Amino acid sequence: TRCSRDWSSDVCSSDLVNFKGNSELTTEIDHQQAVDKAIDLVSSFLKAVFSEKEGTPNTLPALSQLTLVCLPASTRKHTERRFRKFSEQVCEATGMKNAYNAFSFTTTKDEDGDEVDALHIDETFFQGKQVILFDDIIASGGSIVRFAEKLEISGAKVIAALALGKKIPDGYDNNE
Repeated sequence: TRCSRDWSSDVCSSDLVNFKGNSELTTEIDHQQAVDKAIDLVSSFLKAVFSEKEGTPNTLPALSQLTLVCLPASTRKHTERRFRKFSEQVCEATGMKNAYNAFSFTTTKDEDGDEVDALHIDETFFQGKQVILFDDIIASGGSIVRFAEKLEISGAKVIAALALGKKIPDGYDNNE
């Protein structure tokens, strides 16, 4: 089953910037408001898609059988800022399992002395899990596809992916 929802009337570019929270223009209040808005939107969407409709058999699994996986950001700090509260509250609202703690980071320094975070996946956690992937924004979809492949190698079955927004080609990216 394929389902699509255009959130363009609900989510604007400033919401995405504030959700990501790594702009010097984003205040903590703006970030928290954007995260709260995303929690409400995503929770409502998941409930609408995966709930039983009267008189219509639902061929999709119940939310309680699914695991929410937020694609980790490039650093531990960004991942925690964007997805800790988001994943906890979406899972609380929907009854889904939360995969947030199945990921960890180790921090090392590169040759220039800059900190570099390496992601680690608890592969045993994902064995036999049905997962829904979430990312804040999709550019080409490549990150979601690559991450889905990693989880499937770990034994997960990826049944859906969703994001708050899709990047509109602007002519400035090399891969467009």
